[in-house]
Amino acid sequence: MYKHPDDFIKMAPAPEPLDLSKPKGQTPINVLSARHRDQIHMAHARWLCKRKRPLSLPQDKEYHDIWDIAMRGAYTPPDHKIVLANVLQLSGLGRKKLFDVNTSLRTAGIKPAMAGDIWSDRGVSLLGLCEYYMTDEWRINELVLAASPFSKERHTGEAIDAKTRESCVSAGLSHDVFSSVFFPVSDNASNMKNGWASFGRGPCCVHSGQLSVHVYLNHPSIKPTRDKEHGIVAHWSHATGVDGLGALHRCQKESDLPEHHPVKDVETRWSSGHDQMEWFRVFQRAVQLYDVNHARKAGHAYQQHQMGLEDWRINTESVAVLQPIADWTQHMQGTKYPTLPLVLPTVYDLIGGMAPETALTCSFQGTPSYDLEPSEMHPSVLSARTDIHADWVSRWITNLPPKTKRVYAIATLLHPCFKSYDFIDQYDFIPSADRVWALRELRTEWSTVWKAKPKAAAQAAAGSSSDNAPADEPANSPGAFGVFNEDGTPFLGAPAPAPAVAPAPAVAPAPAVA
Repeated sequence: MYKHPDDFIKMAPAPEPLDLSKPKGQTPINVLSARHRDQIHMAHARWLCKRKRPLSLPQDKEYHDIWDIAMRGAYTPPDHKIVLANVLQLSGLGRKKLFDVNTSLRTAGIKPAMAGDIWSDRGVSLLGLCEYYMTDEWRINELVLAASPFSKERHTGEAIDAKTRESCVSAGLSHDVFSSVFFPVSDNASNMKNGWASFGRGPCCVHSGQLSVHVYLNHPSIKPTRDKEHGIVAHWSHATGVDGLGALHRCQKESDLPEHHPVKDVETRWSSGHDQMEWFRVFQRAVQLYDVNHARKAGHAYQQHQMGLEDWRINTESVAVLQPIADWTQHMQGTKYPTLPLVLPTVYDLIGGMAPETALTCSFQGTPSYDLEPSEMHPSVLSARTDIHADWVSRWITNLPPKTKRVYAIATLLHPCFKSYDFIDQYDFIPSADRVWALRELRTEWSTVWKAKPKAAAQAAAGSSSDNAPADEPANSPGAFGVFNEDGTPFLGAPAPAPAVAPAPAVAPAPAVA
């Protein structure tokens, strides 16, 4: 005879209720050793830090119930004071490990690369420093070197200089930074440039590219369209009801497009201007349908920002102009491969592709690719592209510091894809003499810094307590991919014959990090 499942529940004996109001005492068999207890406390601290959870979370009553059931009273989760003590202990272990890593690198004659920036959020400012180096397996390791708070200090160049030196010394690097760090990279903010001026600082190439993007977005012929897009996005940020964002989602469905919120243009977020214009390109039909069906209900606040046909054309062509830079930005932020050797080849390619006389390639996902000759482009887009091209030429060719270009050139020659330096042959704005110059700088670097030199004859004549012959020693140099005089000019050293093959120095290339 069929029985309903509820009948089986009624037939089952009533379980004994679990009383959680009274914690059970620890029986001798369940007592944890102090070492085991401390290990679980440390695991709590590591979990809370890794997952960015409140340190007081283990004090939650329901969380205590879980452990009480699992351990039968043998373990009590830590309170926030015990968690904090373990967090500080983890911090100390991490600092010691970082110190040991850098000591080992300095012993091996390897300079780690470094990138730094100031991170601010909710009134808290930190000088963040990241370190990169090559392992024996030729993998790039990325470590947090420091996150030093500013407290109530101003973000001046002097404060940045002092905090950087202090952080490097505590991490096992030199006080002068320059002699133990390879080509430290920062953004182009004046305080960072002043603070790191004595460290052999290099500019963040991606940040430089984003500054050029602002030249395009703020161009007088592009800005009116951008202002309309900002106004439309602001409208949907405030109007989230059925006639606002809800109506937009219905228009997206009717246009066979996915529901997607408008993208905000945040000045501090790289490529966000391009991303917003790309959103308008993709959802053009939905926005135009919204204009027809809902603009009147939206009121004057929206109607004053409606886009016309000229605006839509400017937006589409602008996406095509900025797309290569957005792709380049994404690629140059990689931390799993060296990016320093890619700077000159990729930058020169971007400059050549946006020249005023070059056709504009419009290649969008899901649509056939096509080219627009300069005469076919919207005059506003052509004018803005001419200005951004001039800005890139100024930053990367005309006004690029010689010592920075020297580091880029040497790193490029050490890359297997560019060892002949023939990538410059396709650009008429780069003289062919650059190849000769780059090779000469690499040979100079090798002979003055990295080439093994024998011990002094006097030392060899004095003999050694060991039965082995004196070994060659590498040249010691305070330089970082280049020996520089006190005034910052490159020290070329005495002329030396070029080796048959110039091996790569054991230096970790600095990935482009903001």
